[in-house]
Amino acid sequence: MAMPAATIATMTFTREIDAPPAEVYRAFTTAVALREWMSDGAQVDAREGGAFILWWNSGFCTRGNFKALDKDKKLTFTWFGSDEPTPTSVTVTLEPKGGGTFLTMTHDEIGSDSVWDHLRKEIEDGWNESLENLQSVLETGDDLRVTRRPMLGIIGGSMLTAEDAKRLGLEGVEGLRIDGTVEGMGAQKAGIGKDAVIVRFDGVAMTGYNALIETVSKHKAGDRIEVEFYKDGHKQTATMELSKRPMSEVPGDPKRLAELVKARYDEADRRLGELLAGVSEEQASRRPAEGEWNAKEVLAHLLDTEIDQSNWIGSLIQNEEVLWFADNEHTRVAATVEAYGSLAALLEGYRRVQRETLAFLANLPPHFVARKGSYVRVGRAYLDGAYHSDDHYDQVKTALGK
Repeated sequence: MAMPAATIATMTFTREIDAPPAEVYRAFTTAVALREWMSDGAQVDAREGGAFILWWNSGFCTRGNFKALDKDKKLTFTWFGSDEPTPTSVTVTLEPKGGGTFLTMTHDEIGSDSVWDHLRKEIEDGWNESLENLQSVLETGDDLRVTRRPMLGIIGGSMLTAEDAKRLGLEGVEGLRIDGTVEGMGAQKAGIGKDAVIVRFDGVAMTGYNALIETVSKHKAGDRIEVEFYKDGHKQTATMELSKRPMSEVPGDPKRLAELVKARYDEADRRLGELLAGVSEEQASRRPAEGEWNAKEVLAHLLDTEIDQSNWIGSLIQNEEVLWFADNEHTRVAATVEAYGSLAALLEGYRRVQRETLAFLANLPPHFVARKGSYVRVGRAYLDGAYHSDDHYDQVKTALGK
């Protein structure tokens, strides 16, 4: 006797996006763009019959093939998630509307039986969330997965040890002892400070640092969470508002972007110059301990990082993002030191590649600046990461014995 045909469900999503159809089409057909709004990793062969695979840090992945491609107008692809029993099909139609795009997505061949019950909800929520992020990335450059990621404002912490428990009068208590908090952020406003011990966060017992990370990851900036903690030996309960992540505004003019980055470079280089003033070659070549970098090697690392970041920008412009840097590879660092030789040559080399970076940023091509997701990522990498050298000042001081 023939088995009855499976019942099929279809989901339809629509969204009006203030970006031209070509940019929306690119967002579905290039690995760089897909990572900027949807997945954590992607490999894409955008041709009829070509395959793609997308993956997320959560462990979920999906794969499929492009069944039909009508450039800047329509595309159809199969979709087979790692937790789904059978492949499904997705069609995306792009219609010009004003200066933007009206997107219609149809996800069909979804099973409607009990096997698919929880999957249908996940598919619906997943597309709604992803398409909202697509709109944000294309219109403003903001990846909501990043901008909505909450911060506690906690500086360091570890599980309460027996020694600390005795010192704080908290024998028998299990929780996370906090080293400090950031002024004005959620933890500090909730009354948490140095040596406070968090025992429950949003109802979850703090049995390890990962418990805190996993709990926070389920929330967005602005959410209000109940936290139980010990302070000065007394148990307290407070409501903590998860803080927004501070992020720089990226100017739309790349020349203005270069000016802002230069101001940060100048201040960082001033401090670095003062730190290295009067340092001899012997001092700069001395290691503070076996296996640790000397001052020259730290400077070589900074120089190599600057080069790698410029290469990263170039790869983004070409739609082939470089995802791996080698600036921590000791063999490369040692080679850079050997090639430049003196401390003065390394310092001038570092400043020269900074000047190259500034020229690169100032002259980013208009078509790349229009790709707000990539352009804003580049801008924030330099505006929020321009203090990379600061992270190494203590390392240089230790190497120089200062």
